[in-house]
Amino acid sequence: MTIAKAVEGVTEFYSPGHRSADDSVYSVYSVYGWETPQPFESVDVPTFPVDALPPELAEYVAQEAEAKQVPVDLPVCLSLGAIATATAGKCRVFINEEWEEPLNNFFVCVLPSGERKSPEVREIFRPLEEFEKELVAAKTPEIMRCQTEWDILDKRLQSLKTIAAKANPTERISAEADARELSTELAQFKVPPVPCLLADDATPEAVAGLLAEQGGRISIVSTEGGIFEMIAGRYSDKVPNLDVYLKAYSGDTIRVHRRSRPREFIADPCLTVVITVQPDVIHDLASNHSFRGRGFLARWSYSLPTSRVGFRKNNPPPVQPQVRAHWREMLKGAASLPYPVETKPPQIFLSPEAKDLFHMFRSEVEIKLRPGGELYDIADWGNKLCGNVARYAGLLHSWISVSQPDRPWETPITGETMANAIAIGNYFEEHAKAAFASMGADPRLASAKKVWAAIVRHDMTEFSVRDLYQLVRRTFKTVADLETILGLLVEFGYLRGVIVSKQEGPGQSPSPRYEVNPLARTQN
Repeated sequence: MTIAKAVEGVTEFYSPGHRSADDSVYSVYSVYGWETPQPFESVDVPTFPVDALPPELAEYVAQEAEAKQVPVDLPVCLSLGAIATATAGKCRVFINEEWEEPLNNFFVCVLPSGERKSPEVREIFRPLEEFEKELVAAKTPEIMRCQTEWDILDKRLQSLKTIAAKANPTERISAEADARELSTELAQFKVPPVPCLLADDATPEAVAGLLAEQGGRISIVSTEGGIFEMIAGRYSDKVPNLDVYLKAYSGDTIRVHRRSRPREFIADPCLTVVITVQPDVIHDLASNHSFRGRGFLARWSYSLPTSRVGFRKNNPPPVQPQVRAHWREMLKGAASLPYPVETKPPQIFLSPEAKDLFHMFRSEVEIKLRPGGELYDIADWGNKLCGNVARYAGLLHSWISVSQPDRPWETPITGETMANAIAIGNYFEEHAKAAFASMGADPRLASAKKVWAAIVRHDMTEFSVRDLYQLVRRTFKTVADLETILGLLVEFGYLRGVIVSKQEGPGQSPSPRYEVNPLARTQN
């Protein structure tokens, strides 16, 4: 214990290989001016811009976060997912003649165990569960009546088939005609399905069935990451089944033709997914190459909030009753918006101001996607960012419209709403970078780890770029590539540059030099 306390107080380290300027004595390797470096797997991420939400919604999520003592990002992501559940499939955001965006989306919030994710999910989605029960209660008499009529028609058809099969030649023609007529009537007779807004723990095949049954609209809400295991093929010999998720995110037609299942045709699927998972689930996602290669990981709005564990209040104030009542009323109002019947969903147009802001944002994103840009290494995700921003704008606009006499598609999206959607998009952009870094999918971080391993392996306390390049030249084609990664190590706090004086006279220019942070290494 005494030694441990002494080690904690050490601020200088003896470095046998580091001599003083006059080369007479060994110098002391000081930690003065250094800070503990940032771990490779962690990336600083912003808190959700609550001001980008409509005032009443912002007040609700802020009070929910305070009452449950969770990061505000959690109730925000869940509430956006709940609004998407209530409005998806009812209208679409019109960008131009070639581009429309639905309102469904995939949200994933990443927090460790014990962060009260489950209570928050229950609270946020309770109004939709209540609304679903009301729908079931209202529809049950009609469903039972239709089912009874269907059963009667089916029994009659079976009887006619038996009569036609046993009838003599004279009576057979009439019986067969009656059977064919009744079979046509039975084929056209539809029994309404039991209404279902929310599902959980469903295989991809079950999700396709639910979409077909519910007119192409369903929401998967879960507090666990088992959904990723099922998509990866937990029940199908580890063969990933991504099609239903890929197509139902984009609204592409789904056709299922399999021997073991009836044929399913979903013309305009609209799937919303809202899940909360632990960090380990995210870490393991990139190990499945199909997830990244086929664009599955690119479809998610990632949120990796900072935990409040250790800083939580023991007796926080509850959510005010009128604030919670307003949330429930508004969400049920959004869920009550009508679905289009045998027509395409109505379009929400952009106002001139919103259109200008959106096109400016698209230009900025396009620059970030260039080689070396901020989104170049996650271009698959970045390519969907603008479309997601349009979806966020549609969700905010729909929410605002619920309290007004006009339906969402009867008024255009304002410039203010689009600016708020862009702020939300910028938030998810930073968190997507952190998520892909956590997955090990960022090649820059992978290279940074290799360079740092070489520095530690050769026990370097200070080095020149030229000398280091000789050790890692198999990893980097040029010195410039190495210098880019060294800049990343400086940003993370592992290195800092050393001023190198220029040599007088002819000869090669001195190579840039770096010092190594002693706090990043073990004291051995």
